[in-house]
Amino acid sequence: MSDHTHDAHEHHVTSIATLMATFVALVALTIATSALSFVDLGRADIWVTLGIATVKAALVATIFMHLIHDKAFNGIILLSTILFGSLFVGFTLMDSRQYSPGVEAYSATVEQKAYADKLLNEPAAEPAAEAAPAEEAAPAEEAASAE
Repeated sequence: MSDHTHDAHEHHVTSIATLMATFVALVALTIATSALSFVDLGRADIWVTLGIATVKAALVATIFMHLIHDKAFNGIILLSTILFGSLFVGFTLMDSRQYSPGVEAYSATVEQKAYADKLLNEPAAEPAAEAAPAEEAAPAEEAASAE
């Protein structure tokens, strides 16, 4: 048989009260995120939503993933991942700003084309009155030019 022994593992059992408090906080933050969709905060909408999502992610990572009881090295790895991910997204957003005038110009071109297509597909308007035959209009023009 095998003679190896197992190391003693430390179990960091999170109390039921802490788990329930975390659950209630996550549900409340989810309700807050949903309620936020009915409120117009302008440009702050995205920042408030991202802030709520960050708090929820931190709760899940620290309590449910037990990072609060884990070695500091794992926390450093998590934070560095978040930092580099934010840098990548930030640099991408900075680079995409120069393309927005081109996107707006394309959008305007598409709208103009749709408007032109609408005008071309509409039936022609009926003339209000029939034009006089050319023979009848000619003597009136000669009389006007003689004067």
